[in-house]
Order: sequence, then C-alpha cells, then structure tokens
Amino acid sequence: MEQHPRLDDFLEVMRRWEDVRVSGLLTDAQKQQIRANPLQEHILLINEQREYELAPYTKIETADKNLQAFAFRRNDRSYVVYWHAQGEGKLNLPICVSLQEELYAPAEQTCTLPVSHRRYVSSDLPLERLQEVV
Repeated sequence: MEQHPRLDDFLEVMRRWEDVRVSGLLTDAQKQQIRANPLQEHILLINEQREYELAPYTKIETADKNLQAFAFRRNDRSYVVYWHAQGEGKLNLPICVSLQEELYAPAEQTCTLPVSHRRYVSSDLPLERLQEVV
C-alpha cells in the first residue's frame, strides 16, 4: 500500500472527512443533504478561506480509465477535480483552464494538464462543456 502512487491523496481525503466528523463541522442541513440521496457523491473542499466546503459532484467518464475526474459547480464557476489512478501523464485540452493544486492556491492558465496527484481545474464555461473537454 505504501508504494501506491495516490496514497497521499487517499490519506488527505480521509483526513478531511475525519476532521469534519470529529469536529462536528457539518451543519444539520449538510448532513441532511448527504443522507437525502446516498447515491450522490460529495467532495469536501478546502476553499479560498481555508475552510471546509461541501459540494456535490459527478463522475466524468473519460476515455483513459486511469484518469479519474469529477465535476462540480461553485461560486458561478465550473470545476473538475482529477487525478491519475496509477501513475502520471499529460492531458492536452482544446481550451485553456485555470489549474490549481488546492482552491486556496494560486491558479495558472494552461491548455496542458499535468496528470498525477489530485488537482483542480476551473472555467467560466458551463459545467457540461468543461466535462466534455476533460
């Protein structure tokens, strides 16, 4: 397990959810949102203010089965969180997007995405259009 290329990403996701659980940071409304549809997946973000933020997201079916990607909307922007399941590579997009390591980190504009650990891309495009290009 220690040699898995995404171990750090997995542990970070578990750390966030456990931190929220232990701290009781989810509101009753957020808990109800999660319970209302158990098939709806949610991501626990650390936003620009370095606070936890809950968002529903949807899996994107990609041509490369090693590319894992999920789409969501927040603050009038479309986002995709993505990673490579086993290794690394590059993804050339027909458009340029904002790329961030975390939502609170500086963004860079790029048309070529590094694909390895978990990262976020965002755009003013409609969510459906951003999903099509990733």
